[in-house]
This record gives sequence, structure tokens and C-alpha cells, in this order.
Amino acid sequence: MKNVTFIYSQEDTNNKKLYNPFDVQLGIGGGLKFNEVSVRISYDWGITDRDNAANAIWKNNDLKVSLAYTL
Repeated sequence: MKNVTFIYSQEDTNNKKLYNPFDVQLGIGGGLKFNEVSVRISYDWGITDRDNAANAIWKNNDLKVSLAYTL
């Protein structure tokens, strides 16, 4: 079996974690409903830098779209 290393536990040469598992996001969204059909869209902006390296930035930004039908 191969030795598996997870990004959460990887460290640099100074024993500092490479990845910050803590995340903060700011989001906005809205939706519409027409009869039994509804649609929703939202966007989240990443606030915190999850990459602890000095020369990189890793922020989670996500766009979500949902379509629903109510029975």
C-alpha cells in the first residue's frame, strides 16, 4: 500500500503547515419562484488565504445555481 499524505498535514521546512483548513466566505444570493418551479443563484467570495506559502494565494470562490420543482 502506498504512503498517503494529505494536504492538511503537509509541512514546509520550518514545520509550518502548508494549508490552512479554516475558511471564511462572504456570500450573496437570490431566487425566483414561478408556480412550482424555483431557481436560485448565489456567489461566495473567499476572504481568507488558505495557502500558507508566501508566494501563493488560495481563496475559495464559488458560484451556485439550483433549479427545483415542487410537487
